[in-house]
Amino acid sequence: MSSQVTNTNWLKRVASPKNAKIDIIAVHGMNLLNTDGHADNTWTDENSGKNWLEHFLPSRIPYARILAYQYNANIAFGTSSAGVEQQAMNLLNFLSLERKIYSARPIIFIAHSMGGIIVKQALVTAFHGDGTNAMIPTITYGIVFFGVPHKGSEWAARGRFATRIGFKFNESFLKSVEQCSAVNDTLTTKFKPILEKYNYISICETVPVKKGGMDFGIIVDRDSATLGLDDSKEVKLFPNRSHTTICKFGSDEEPEWEQVSGFICGIAESAIKFYNYSPIILEGEKRPTSCSYGLEGMEEQSIPRERVIEGVEELLESINEDSESSNQLREAQMNVGQLFSNITYIFVWLLPYLEKILSSFLPFHISSLALPSKTTVMDMAEEVRQTQQHLVELEEIHIQTLDTKLHYALHATGMLQNVIFSETSSTEDDIATHQLHLASQLYQQLHKQAEKITREMYLHSRTCDKEKNTLKKIEAGQKEAEGKDAKGLYLMIAERAQQEKAGQDENRENGNNRKHCCIMM
Repeated sequence: MSSQVTNTNWLKRVASPKNAKIDIIAVHGMNLLNTDGHADNTWTDENSGKNWLEHFLPSRIPYARILAYQYNANIAFGTSSAGVEQQAMNLLNFLSLERKIYSARPIIFIAHSMGGIIVKQALVTAFHGDGTNAMIPTITYGIVFFGVPHKGSEWAARGRFATRIGFKFNESFLKSVEQCSAVNDTLTTKFKPILEKYNYISICETVPVKKGGMDFGIIVDRDSATLGLDDSKEVKLFPNRSHTTICKFGSDEEPEWEQVSGFICGIAESAIKFYNYSPIILEGEKRPTSCSYGLEGMEEQSIPRERVIEGVEELLESINEDSESSNQLREAQMNVGQLFSNITYIFVWLLPYLEKILSSFLPFHISSLALPSKTTVMDMAEEVRQTQQHLVELEEIHIQTLDTKLHYALHATGMLQNVIFSETSSTEDDIATHQLHLASQLYQQLHKQAEKITREMYLHSRTCDKEKNTLKKIEAGQKEAEGKDAKGLYLMIAERAQQEKAGQDENRENGNNRKHCCIMM
């Protein structure tokens, strides 16, 4: 492996085959003693000097590009001010650059100890972010956890004691592995929406750590090292290894290596054949199947090369150009502007009355105002609710259509891989060489298109969530208003209008102009 200054943040290319179909990214854990070469030593057997990422894994998964993330993981000496969130962001930035051309290539993460916390934080940051790195949590298929303290470790408490007697520790790293830590609890909560999107191999230590004649016991117990998922989602392994040796293998003939690598090969094979990656959680039956975007009747086995290329060209054309469903969506989206106008109109229509109520400090003044009847107001509120319901439905249709496009784009990517990386591609005539060149260009275009669709899906998903929340508030307001008389109704509306106005004023100060409001919330 390439040499690099200790603790420099970088993403090393351990193996980079030309026919790479998947990225495997390894992330090491804490460096307790500030030892040189910790990033490499994490995966290297002390007796044989073999780093399994470099010496064993490439032969087991020859189509995998293997990357190793190095960062300052020092916990006590020579520490960095960058904590878990910052190192996770560094990882995302490195991956974004490294995967710029082939961003739709599936991902498997491999992590030891605190490295697993950083992987989870990176996925959480990207998933809950602004969509910039949405492709990374979307296209991740599986994670291999070696002794990762999902619920913390009792050994962190000893580190906390050391800070009280004068030792300086990286506080962020320490909090991330403490038992009952608020930081760890927050990460667990934020990771929950994407927890079951992935497949896991959780490898648990069963032997105590012994060093310098001292017995340190089990560092991460079984309960903390597993996620508690069904066996179909989480393979749980219990090798005869300690926390420090759990991710080291001296030979490719070791039974532990054969077992672990067998499961990693299994999820890698599944990852490159899986096309239902999505930035959101959609039930399989919700994906429309009426349109296959030019891939009708095309299976991956025994397809003529020219037919694959033709099908992919049709797919890209269908995605980029206007289809019947796209026209319907665009027409519906044009109606959104009118729907927003309707909501705004209702608010403006009631505003003069609300201003009178807001200027009336005593409730009995309401009865002297010429206000619309309760029935009129409730009818207008129902119109607002129906409008909002329609907005939600439009967003859901758009998301499902994008999800279908992403599915077929990824499917086509897999088909092109078989064309480009076939064994016969090295001995071809001029026509075949031209076809391979065209296939490579289409392959890159598909990756870009998949990322574009993913980001668009991500943004529409966030918009849809906001619209759903607005709809719930409207419905809650309607339910609350049902039991009130006219006077109580207008007092409630006045109070909500005041809150809405304050919220709009705050948004304007923050440069965030809201498109619509609803005083029935």
